Amino acid sequence: MRSVPAFHVPGAALSGRRGAVGFAPRCESGERAGWGGRMRVVRVLGALEPGYWEVTSLYAVARALGAERILALGGIYVELDALSSNEDTKFPERSVEEAVRGALGQNLFCYHRLALAEAVLDRVGDELRRLTYPEFLRRYEDPEWNLKSLLEPSRQAFGSLSKERLKVLEQSLKGLSKRIQAVTLG
Repeated sequence: MRSVPAFHVPGAALSGRRGAVGFAPRCESGERAGWGGRMRVVRVLGALEPGYWEVTSLYAVARALGAERILALGGIYVELDALSSNEDTKFPERSVEEAVRGALGQNLFCYHRLALAEAVLDRVGDELRRLTYPEFLRRYEDPEWNLKSLLEPSRQAFGSLSKERLKVLEQSLKGLSKRIQAVTLG
């Protein structure tokens, strides 16, 4: 039986000294996986692995929020702003958080989003890095981390998310990713 790849959010490198940061959903194979296509896969997987949609959604959005947290804490937004040639490419801080807030409204408060972002971050020396999907799953299942309880508000918020709002979130994250690529690679 053919295995279905896990979803993750690989990134675009900001510079040689910075880690990879990205916001749009992808399959491990490198193919684009729109949220609609992902939902079809999840319907099949949901029967095989209950909870797959919930944990994978948490992970995908947590990686985007975690990437933004790294950008903010590392002062990279300031660097991106300096590289921007015009107002159309300016990067307001907390763009990912604002996209998530816009999609979920008052169903997910500021510190719930922060907890979600930090659930995928790991400190290695003086640097922060985002966890891989298997690392996140181990952390999520580990009672010592208590992530199931900590991320319950996020899980509930995503459970109440309509297809339309999910599409808006996807488009917002894709747009931000393209803006970052245009500035850093262009």
